[in-house]
Amino acid sequence: MLFLLLLLILFGVVASFLGTIFCSTLFYWYESLNNPCEDIPTLPPDLRGRTTIFLLALFGTLVAPLAFVFHTLQAASSTRFRKNSKNSEQVENTAPPVLLIHGLYHNASAWYFMRRTLAKAGFRRSKAISYRSVAASPEDLAADVEKAIQEMEALYPGEKPLLIGHSLGGLLIRAWLNEGHEHRISGVLTLGTPHRGSKMGALAPERLGRRLMPGDPFFAELERREKPRSIPCVALASAADTMVLPPSGLVPTSPGWQFRLTPLSGHLGMLFCPAVRRMAAWELTRMLPEA
Repeated sequence: MLFLLLLLILFGVVASFLGTIFCSTLFYWYESLNNPCEDIPTLPPDLRGRTTIFLLALFGTLVAPLAFVFHTLQAASSTRFRKNSKNSEQVENTAPPVLLIHGLYHNASAWYFMRRTLAKAGFRRSKAISYRSVAASPEDLAADVEKAIQEMEALYPGEKPLLIGHSLGGLLIRAWLNEGHEHRISGVLTLGTPHRGSKMGALAPERLGRRLMPGDPFFAELERREKPRSIPCVALASAADTMVLPPSGLVPTSPGWQFRLTPLSGHLGMLFCPAVRRMAAWELTRMLPEA
């Protein structure tokens, strides 16, 4: 009897999980076809296109738990068996440190695969922070960014880090920059950030997610306070993103920002897609003074 109950619960979870992804793909097609964006191509709404969008969204959701497991095991291993940590910090490295800020309802494990790709590209000093994105406001969370920056400045005095933000993380970076901190960093890269909001925020279970709606005053205040940036600021986005709708929400309008399309990937899957990770590392390399 207990086995049957567990089986029913598992079936319900899987069905709900797949149903959520399916619904998000339907919203994607509606918004992409009715509110097209000239900067972001819309995939053909045929069977192949619909299957591609669904599988890309499914990929990210399936890999995220694996990233969490690997991240947890790595953290436990480094705590127990950290060796030669002093010597490893003395390895010559001209690339600046990198601070990674996750998106809504996620944590530092989102960056497990990205950090490995960055390390191969020469960015061996990276730090991924975790923050509570429930019962908070974007303004409050910008303070978490400041705390993380201070910790990185203490760890690497005299160096200006690069910042990477996924989804909401990119908005937190923009809010932090508006406090006059631009001179403290080398550049900014965002992945799948709803720079102009997303209608999917209407489905969020709490207030922070709902504040990501395009008409929220947060976005008007964000753009009102922004000034032209003197550091590299690049927004990467995928044409297959089903969480930032309409697609135009992915395109920043703030002065000084550049926009580039990544290889096709889902909103969450872009953190795990090898091609997108390599593109992110390449964009960071282009931000280096000697590049």
